[in-house]
Amino acid sequence: YTMGDKNYAREMAALLDPSGRLFGGRIIANSDSTNAHTKDLDIVLGAEPAVLVVDDTDRVWPHNLASLIRIDRYHFFPQSAAGFRQPGQSVMDRGWVDEGSHSSCDRAQLCDVLDVVAAAHRLFYEGTAAAGAADAALAAMAAALERTNAGGGVGATMARGVRGVEETAADRVVHLVPNMPGRGKEVAGDVSTNHAAPIPAPAPLADWRVVSEDEARRVLESRDVRRLLAVPGAGPLAGTRLVFSRVVALSEPRPERHPLWLLATALGAEVATAADDRTTHVVAHGGGDSWRTDKVKWAAKNGAYAV
Repeated sequence: YTMGDKNYAREMAALLDPSGRLFGGRIIANSDSTNAHTKDLDIVLGAEPAVLVVDDTDRVWPHNLASLIRIDRYHFFPQSAAGFRQPGQSVMDRGWVDEGSHSSCDRAQLCDVLDVVAAAHRLFYEGTAAAGAADAALAAMAAALERTNAGGGVGATMARGVRGVEETAADRVVHLVPNMPGRGKEVAGDVSTNHAAPIPAPAPLADWRVVSEDEARRVLESRDVRRLLAVPGAGPLAGTRLVFSRVVALSEPRPERHPLWLLATALGAEVATAADDRTTHVVAHGGGDSWRTDKVKWAAKNGAYAV
């Protein structure tokens, strides 16, 4: 979905997806939009409760902000960064590697977005035949990266961080609903070790119960991905209250749309902009003097965890 014209959209799609497997002709340009200056889900063939938007400009989505995952504007060339009053901030200026996994990529925000989308997919389709599709896609991508990098480097690193999935959603013939009471409590303690808490693995097949097509449909119709990402629920971070330090820009008008904020909420955490007596963890951007920020110092003084 672009505010550019059709010719621009086709050229970009040809560069990003030369085989046509990703977009498949599903491109919306400015001439398709119902408003010349804004974007809207009113022309997207999909129910709003099941749609997420990834964009670097929130003002063009005035009616769909609850669906937005806001990312930083991408600048590869120095001229592009300078044109947006961000001199020296381009990928070329910084000598960044902007592809691959978290551990090998300097600009990891797209990896963060992928984590948000995968978490949203797990939450939305939990209990249905599509429950494992996100993990299957991540595993397939990791395998492709591993092949591309001859079994090492970026692909191997990502592959180690992705759970193996034995069957894809297309292989399943029944709808399943997990019996997992207290799922969040069982793993919430992992956070207190200052290590990243793992996303809980799907329940063993024996712990799932078969439901009818109608019940599975009712489950999906009752869910809204916008609420699943915005309201803390059961998950590995349930019971924690996080504050970010040097992760979300102070000038960010809608910090709650940042990928890491959304990911933390999707995993069960409550996120705030300022530390208080209920804060359990301060999550700081790594590198440099990040461990000397005011919020990290506050954590050390008040018994909160600094991650």
